[in-house]
Amino acid sequence: MNKKTIARRLICFLLVGVLLAILPANYVYAKKKNYEFGVKLTAGYNQKVLVGYGAPVSIAVENKNTSNFEGYIQIIVPNSGNNNILYEQEIALAAGEIKNVQFVIGVPVPTEFVNVRMTDKKGKVLWEELEKITISKNKLDIRVGVLTDDFTALAYMDRVHLLSDFNKATTLIEMNASTFPTDYYSLQMLDVILITDFSTDILTKEQIRALTLWLQKGGFLIIGTGSTANKTLSGLRGNILNETVTSTTTRRTTLGLAIEDYVSPVMWERGLLLPLWFCLCWFIGDKPSTVSLSRIN
Repeated sequence: MNKKTIARRLICFLLVGVLLAILPANYVYAKKKNYEFGVKLTAGYNQKVLVGYGAPVSIAVENKNTSNFEGYIQIIVPNSGNNNILYEQEIALAAGEIKNVQFVIGVPVPTEFVNVRMTDKKGKVLWEELEKITISKNKLDIRVGVLTDDFTALAYMDRVHLLSDFNKATTLIEMNASTFPTDYYSLQMLDVILITDFSTDILTKEQIRALTLWLQKGGFLIIGTGSTANKTLSGLRGNILNETVTSTTTRRTTLGLAIEDYVSPVMWERGLLLPLWFCLCWFIGDKPSTVSLSRIN
């Protein structure tokens, strides 16, 4: 290579450098837009999920940008073999607006994080962030979802070991009409659902349908009766059961009564419904207590 050729190439490189310096940046690459979102994620029950089961996820997402946003919010859950699972929902947010978005996800393998992304309508990722989730490590926990107007009154039933297997203990999970799932898969994590002193007629058809399917799949439902029996049964009649309360009495008992005394044969054969006093006997054994009992026919 002679000196003239080298000189020409140097001149060319210099000219390219000058052009790059004076041309707008978008001639070289698309100008990157900066987006900012705030995300608060809550997964599972008592902020814990169980591997191999469905779990409810609530995301409070805030549009921190000065412009409105329309696109999708996504959750990417790790899976074996890099076959990650994508969940997404369409979302529109005004500037500064906060919305709560509900998902039902599966957690197929142990993981500490899920990826939350915001994309435009064409699927281009505009923002993403890893969000921490907590895996329940105690598989012996008996997760009890509780629908009641007086959750504190049942606090004595939390972390109670079973007489039949002392390694197993209850974990109470407070629920209400606004948080009770409309999707059966969100109930998969629960071993037991306890409904007592709660107006079930405020539950939606979708919530009743999810509860019914959960029962059909092997869930264990406990219904507290006693003085609030009609209140608790109000939304279940004609859906889950057709029995009615004929009388209510209060007794001092060791909870050693026969199950046939206060449960109809139909309910017993289904193996689905038990009154609250039997639940207490199951958890704490034969301890003296004053309970309100209802005869159901």
